[in-house]
Amino acid sequence: MLFRLWLVLSLLFIYVFAEETFNFQFLNTHAFVLPKGKSQVKLGYLRMNDAIDVLNIKQQEIGNLETKYGAMGDMTGFDLEGRYGLTEKDTLFLNLQQWNIAYSSTKLKNRHLEFFGRHLLHRSRYNTFFNTIVIDSGIIFDKADDLHIINDNLINSMIQKIKPGSNIKIEDGSIVFDDLKLTFYDRDGNKIYPHVATTNMSHNALFARIGTGKRFGSTAILSFYAGIRRSKVTSMVEAAPKGKNSFLDTQLEKLDPVNFDRYETMVNAGIVYGLVLSSKWLGEISYEFDKFYRGDELTYINTNHIIRASLTRALNHKISIFAGGEIMLHQFNTDLPYLYNKYTKSQFDKKYGFINVGVVYSF
Repeated sequence: MLFRLWLVLSLLFIYVFAEETFNFQFLNTHAFVLPKGKSQVKLGYLRMNDAIDVLNIKQQEIGNLETKYGAMGDMTGFDLEGRYGLTEKDTLFLNLQQWNIAYSSTKLKNRHLEFFGRHLLHRSRYNTFFNTIVIDSGIIFDKADDLHIINDNLINSMIQKIKPGSNIKIEDGSIVFDDLKLTFYDRDGNKIYPHVATTNMSHNALFARIGTGKRFGSTAILSFYAGIRRSKVTSMVEAAPKGKNSFLDTQLEKLDPVNFDRYETMVNAGIVYGLVLSSKWLGEISYEFDKFYRGDELTYINTNHIIRASLTRALNHKISIFAGGEIMLHQFNTDLPYLYNKYTKSQFDKKYGFINVGVVYSF
């Protein structure tokens, strides 16, 4: 009886972490590769709102902003990842994500694509300190829809950051300066609401990292990694709308768009741990530290700490379900760098997190 139980558990452990049949689950930063010809698909649903904010992060960090600027921080999205063992030493990863984040009276919609290859440089079953050395190299593309900010308080706050002491402000869609109030209408008599638009938001990057992995039997793995990312970040802030009122167009044309394009470099290091908890349950956790080099005008927020964790249940040898999440100490400093410029600075210096629940299919 005990031998039979041991045999069942051993088969399940080998299925998850054994060298011949290694499976990734929630995290893809373990320093190992898939066997040749093996494929995996991970599909996750991303969510953040007050109901699931069990750590009360959102309320503590940005709750006071919502009274002035409207809903902030609620998020929905998806996470789709494919993995393929190309050779005995090479695995390919393709990750697609869509994030929809409430930002005042609108939503920030970001599309993310990440593609990278992992090459196994060294493998040993008997090395005391590590069993594997891998190197990753890849590309990242982020692109967001134009963001139209129409909340009066948020617009006025941006005006003061760009031009401190300015006597121009927005009140219920009207432009007010000194004792003059201008309200604009289109030719059909509909009120026009002057506002600020953030456009051309994108992030393109090349990255590389090296990692080492250590097995503890077939029940646990520990990995360390370090990497570098070089990015081009673009964004522009301009007055809007244009083309609805000729006099308003004339005034808006006097306001030159503010361009925040830049290049930046990030270096990071992390640790990843996976543990088989029982015959059907697996736990994973990782910590990553990021350091940014962005130039003299943007030094206020130059680090980020990211914790990811999950609990996975195997339904059978091909399908597993997971519930996990991510916590960032400096919000989207790593993931959405186009939000950061010399005017936003501390605006995004917040803790933030979200849950990720889904399924992994291996074949």
